[in-house]
Amino acid sequence: WVSGFALALVLAIGVAMIVGYDKVFRYKISRAGRTLNIGNELTIRGIQEGATGFKEIRILGQESYFLDQVQRGSWLVANSNNLILLIQAIPRYMVEVAIISFIVSVVAIMVLQGHSIESTYPIIGMLAVALLRLAPIANLIMTAISSLRSNRPGIKLLRKEFDYLGSLPTHENFELTTNGSPFESLELKNVSFTYDNSPVPALHNITMSIVAGESVGLVGASGSGKTTLVDVFLGLLDNTSGELFYNGSALSSEDLPSWRRNVAYLPQEVFMIDDSFRNNITFGAANSDVNNERLEKALMQSQLSDLVSELPNGVDTQLGEQGVRLSGGQRQRVALARAFYHQREVLVLDEATSALDTATEREIVQEMQRLKGNVTMIVIAHRLSTLQHCDRIYKLERGEIVEVGSYRDMISDQK
Repeated sequence: WVSGFALALVLAIGVAMIVGYDKVFRYKISRAGRTLNIGNELTIRGIQEGATGFKEIRILGQESYFLDQVQRGSWLVANSNNLILLIQAIPRYMVEVAIISFIVSVVAIMVLQGHSIESTYPIIGMLAVALLRLAPIANLIMTAISSLRSNRPGIKLLRKEFDYLGSLPTHENFELTTNGSPFESLELKNVSFTYDNSPVPALHNITMSIVAGESVGLVGASGSGKTTLVDVFLGLLDNTSGELFYNGSALSSEDLPSWRRNVAYLPQEVFMIDDSFRNNITFGAANSDVNNERLEKALMQSQLSDLVSELPNGVDTQLGEQGVRLSGGQRQRVALARAFYHQREVLVLDEATSALDTATEREIVQEMQRLKGNVTMIVIAHRLSTLQHCDRIYKLERGEIVEVGSYRDMISDQK
């Protein structure tokens, strides 16, 4: 209101400063943001892998490889952060220089127009106060721009994940208290699956059926497609071609929650939480909701009763991170107890007895035999001895079913 010329000059300098700052530093700060992500990834991966394979790494004397990875990632993070902080500190000094330049320009122009320096004091004082109020805002805008640009690479990665999650059915609810429709049958017709960027299909024209109460075995060498097949019929991988039928109807994304609520999955590498025996079996159920009678039965079925009775705190004994206090076989028996406790109708055992000694494996196989007919079992194994209770065994080679028969048939073929 006092000076339109001064206002226009303020706006022109402010816009030029913000746009110029973004133009000069946008590529540098975006590149620093990408480098920051790479450095964090290297650091976290080095720490995680180094901790997971600690025994093998220490014995082989290869600590330096993982240490170098962590150091390289840390240097990338440090250098990127230094550059980002430096660029974000520049606006403050740019604004101060711009204020001084503006005041000097206004005074010079007014003097050239014939005004005395004394007559410019009121305007300069008013403008100086206004600029001191505007300076933090301009500084904040430029700092926010640099912050957005430095974080954009990470945000883009997160956005991809959220877009993927957004494409999943929003009504899925896997609460244990909600029961799905009882399992009756699962059928695969000419199902194929190919991993991204793989020229060879992992599964090719798989046709098989599983009826409630049956025990079905999947046998084959490593890489034959057994685990991939399980991932497909559990809905963890989308088949490339063919159809899956659940209880007589095509298995859709809407049916997956109902199907999965009937299933317990026992993998080769058992997932354990850093908690007690009880919570690793009940898997997060509140203590007031734990059925102690069912818990004791699950411990007995999985051959864990003797072990628990020897522990100082029984089922409340802490197992440590990833069940570090247990052997590999004991961890797999915890996974079996987990499945027995939750009383799922379908048990999927993916090499679940591979780490067990012969005697314990025999006991578990006997327990499977006892459960036969009461639950549906899908058992993946390398050894045929684990599948002797199965009604039907599918032999896979290179992603195809090459033989179907009973345990006796498979044994006789080997002879």
